[in-house]
Amino acid sequence: MKKCSATLLVASCLMILAASCQTAVGQLVSIGNNRISSTKAVEACGIALVERLNSNSGEVLMGFYDTNRVIKKIREKFNALLVAESIRDKMSEDELKTFFAMFEKELPSIHAQMEEQFDQMFSGMAFHFSGVKRMDGEQWAVVRCEQNDGSVLYWMFRCERTVSGKVEAVEFFNPVLGTSLEDASVDLAVQSAGSVFLAEFGSKERSTKMRMRTLMAEALINGRFGQVIRIYERYFAEDPIVPSIAMTYCQALVSSLSSNVEVDGEADAEVMAKIRDITQRIQKECPNFVGVNLFLIDYYFLKEDFEQTRQVIQKSREVLGEDAHLDFLDAITYITEGNLERGADLLKKAREKNLSSILFYSVYLAQLQENPDLFDEEYDDVYEDAVAEHGGVF
Repeated sequence: MKKCSATLLVASCLMILAASCQTAVGQLVSIGNNRISSTKAVEACGIALVERLNSNSGEVLMGFYDTNRVIKKIREKFNALLVAESIRDKMSEDELKTFFAMFEKELPSIHAQMEEQFDQMFSGMAFHFSGVKRMDGEQWAVVRCEQNDGSVLYWMFRCERTVSGKVEAVEFFNPVLGTSLEDASVDLAVQSAGSVFLAEFGSKERSTKMRMRTLMAEALINGRFGQVIRIYERYFAEDPIVPSIAMTYCQALVSSLSSNVEVDGEADAEVMAKIRDITQRIQKECPNFVGVNLFLIDYYFLKEDFEQTRQVIQKSREVLGEDAHLDFLDAITYITEGNLERGADLLKKAREKNLSSILFYSVYLAQLQENPDLFDEEYDDVYEDAVAEHGGVF
């Protein structure tokens, strides 16, 4: 039997986690009302969490990753995979024991590597508390993550009152891919190991598809959008929709346009048509998966369909609440259309909520300079705030 490298599993877990963090709501499990806390208590929990994220993001995120629980989940899912693929009887108990022993030995080091990787990935990111969202009987602190390039990610943290009576964040969730930190790593570990065992005992086609999922994540992280698109269209286009796979493909399509990267010589119109088709399939086959709305914002804006852009922004509020960055995106649509007064009102609304990204300040300062009568503050005051927040960038 071929060996499944633990190092490969480490890399695979890191790749999918990085991809999930770069893109962020699926089905949520209800908890009892005795765990529900006041909105103010959850707000306080979220604000404290943001302070910790800005201090040490890797340590905080890995606090939501329980190694023993991950090992248990991997065992359960991997055994279920072997049974589903009808190859469980072809493998000896010794082979399985050897595999799991190797993996359990390496998993603690995966934890340490992931924490270090997160610290590197998010070192230049600013975390802000966005608000509280209550869904299906659960309360989530929404955190906005602002990157140096002006782009924004969203994370959600489920909060509940523990037995000690304290309100704490107990689960990390990425709204775009609809997955938790643990489940993303479990899924990729099972896919990576499954591809090895299937190649040895089962379907070569299924083994190849599992390998391709890992390769897609790696290609996306490294900006090889054309490769992501080719893999999806060759191996997954005819399959039933799996949100995480389809959203990786969707992100590659949108990123290829946003980055002005030529994708196999196709015109922008053809790529836009692909985005339309895949998002429609996601909405049809997975109606409860709402993360697709965040990608549709880019899609409709690139189409210059600003009314549809605003409708999708409003749908995104169903997940993210009254977030300041959504106000900013709303403002951009009106400014682009020429409705400067409405755009200015939304920019001021976002500033009142303490939005402070580089991109926001750039637009705000430009509009303030060109249309001072629409604002209630002086250019120099806002410029000083921008410099204080971002230093030499301004």
